Amino acid sequence: MPSRRDVLATGAWAAAGVMVPAHAIPRLAASAAVAVIPPGVRYALPSGRAYYLTRPPPGGGSCPLMVGLPGTYQTATSFASASQLPTLAASRRCAVALVGPYAGRWNAGGGWPSSGQDDLAYLADVISDAATRAALTPDQVYVAGFSGGGMMVWRAMAETDLFAAAGVVSGALLVPCGRPVDVLHIHGTADTTVPLYGGAGFEGFYFPPAYAEGWRVPRASVWSLMPHTGGHAWPAWATHAVYDFCARDRLATAPPRRPSSGPSGRSSSPRRGGGS
Repeated sequence: MPSRRDVLATGAWAAAGVMVPAHAIPRLAASAAVAVIPPGVRYALPSGRAYYLTRPPPGGGSCPLMVGLPGTYQTATSFASASQLPTLAASRRCAVALVGPYAGRWNAGGGWPSSGQDDLAYLADVISDAATRAALTPDQVYVAGFSGGGMMVWRAMAETDLFAAAGVVSGALLVPCGRPVDVLHIHGTADTTVPLYGGAGFEGFYFPPAYAEGWRVPRASVWSLMPHTGGHAWPAWATHAVYDFCARDRLATAPPRRPSSGPSGRSSSPRRGGGS
């Protein structure tokens, strides 16, 4: 797995608007997960939606929470095995909540087709419910998403203060981002579903280039782009790369709260972090 130095260097190239040369990209082909991982215990919410929770081993006090968002038309069950996120419960002593898109799609904004459901309220409900079932550390609530789930992760980071940091795999930033964020973006150079360098992809939807995120987020953000030589898939090494990025610093954030329905829901809470 690449070192943190490699991650930050790659992010700096992208933030500067430099197209990363092929010889400089780590040859980290995505590999399919072989182990079948259960998604956890299913819990229903008052809204009628549900999620799956995997708790860490008992003892040790409070723990972080990682919320995982599957891709378009992907279920929490299949995402559990593809991402291996539930294994973080044992390896990092982190509670893991796997959620699911409504009718197979997330309301990621930016013209992305969906049913218009309030997915931000859904994510807030999941965090609140998980906090009643596991002893969570409020400022260590993280999120990771794949493909359409990654797009929804970006919207949650841009419009709410639900999460301290995030990992996006093969996703895209589709909405304006006016608040500082901490995001690691992992993307395959051979991805034609959500092209790394932008353009028409899934269902003919036009995606912005991933490297442009570096100047679309505020300067106080900590943003890194990690390209690899795979396609539209979750690399086996991405799970720990995402978690280690999120947990590298304990960000000063408010306890989880329900976001408002409009731009006024953005938080002005101070966040520690580096430059652009």
